[in-house]
Amino acid sequence: MTDAPTPLTEEERALVATQLASRRSVANRFATIAAIPSILFVLKVVLDGAGRGSKGAALLGLAIAFVIVVGLLVWYFGYRLVSLLGADLAAGEKRRITGKIERITSEGNAYGETITYVTVGGERFVTRGRFFDRCRGGEPVTLDILPRSRVALTGRVLEAEETR
Repeated sequence: MTDAPTPLTEEERALVATQLASRRSVANRFATIAAIPSILFVLKVVLDGAGRGSKGAALLGLAIAFVIVVGLLVWYFGYRLVSLLGADLAAGEKRRITGKIERITSEGNAYGETITYVTVGGERFVTRGRFFDRCRGGEPVTLDILPRSRVALTGRVLEAEETR
């Protein structure tokens, strides 16, 4: 069950702003890590291919394609969530959903963070909230989520009489 959108509280705005800053920092690190070998590869291609005619042009085309692919990866795995979180913060609204936790998975990333994915009502949400680390799955919960980025801000386990 999904409720109508409601405004974010000041505490929630601060939480989203903190998550946005953290995610932007991770995205910037990812972009920097991806940019260094990309720049070195492009420089090598340009310097090796200079003056080789059509072979040099083909190598330059390969280098451009490589940069585009790396850029798309950086966008998808880095800045996409940053832009969606920014849009949620600008809109200033959240949704409340109620249902049973169908699945919880936690994964570590290369930056030492643990990211938890929770599935409720067939929808998958991402979170870093410690609340979800204590859940096992199957509990009836109420979640406050950001609609664009699909980030679960808070959760609460419903008591038996609340679920009736």
